Amino acid sequence: MVAVDENTQSAEWWERQAAAQVEWWRKRTAGQVEETLRQDNLMYGGLIGIGVVFVQPFLTPGTAPLDLSAKICVIAFSLAIPLLAALVVLNRQETYRRRATTSVFVRVAKGSALGLGFIGVVAGFWHIMMIAGVVVLVGGILGLAVHSVGFVRVEEEDDAQTTHRAGSRDGEVMTYEILPIGAVESPLTDRASAPKQGVEGAPEAWLAFDPAVADGIRDLTVGDEVFVLTWLHLADRSVLAVHPRDDPRNPLTGVFSTRSADRPNPVGLHRVRVLEIDGLRVRVADLEAVDGTPIVDVKPVLDATR
Repeated sequence: MVAVDENTQSAEWWERQAAAQVEWWRKRTAGQVEETLRQDNLMYGGLIGIGVVFVQPFLTPGTAPLDLSAKICVIAFSLAIPLLAALVVLNRQETYRRRATTSVFVRVAKGSALGLGFIGVVAGFWHIMMIAGVVVLVGGILGLAVHSVGFVRVEEEDDAQTTHRAGSRDGEVMTYEILPIGAVESPLTDRASAPKQGVEGAPEAWLAFDPAVADGIRDLTVGDEVFVLTWLHLADRSVLAVHPRDDPRNPLTGVFSTRSADRPNPVGLHRVRVLEIDGLRVRVADLEAVDGTPIVDVKPVLDATR
């Protein structure tokens, strides 16, 4: 938990913090979005395959006239397969971008394609044997119920587990306060476009310190190299494995073997050089943290003599 003394921060600083918290909650669902995209792609591909298997015999020359169930099966999959194919292509783009589209049209198309696919499956089995169609219909409804109940249960258990993480004692959750000592003032406002590391083109930025820690920065001098520790407030704290540098070609790696900002306790470590000191504001080079990032500590870079 990060706590600050409200009386020691400006209104502008608090506005930035509030906006940052909103952004943090939005980004926290990124992992769930990726998993949903994977599941959607599995359903799309599966229904396309089933549809091709069911419809192909009906299109073979010389087959008997189609009964009502066969006609429903053919019509349903004739509509569903093109929609599902388009959704597969869109799904690959969503997966690459790591976010789902918010288009209402796409949501309607997805619901229609899945519904038509289900109707086609039921009608196809009904054509083979009426009892089989009934069983598939009932099984589909039960499967949807199992998925819904199971999803809710998993979410509840996940919420419960987050209150019993490492550091608990006798069932009591141990929490620790980190009191920010200032905030970053930077031209960087978008995490996605910020450099991965400070030496990769990060701009100059200001460290704006709280008046309460004025004595702590009094011995900083121009030219010093220091480590700035920040609280990466936009990070997703539920993430435990990532593709390094957000490149899907890199193997999935545990966050404790990477420099990813997304991690259970998102403490940022930045090696910077002091360029200018103006009272409680310190201008530094090579800081990739975005504007409004809370500062939690500053430590000197030690050489072999210290």
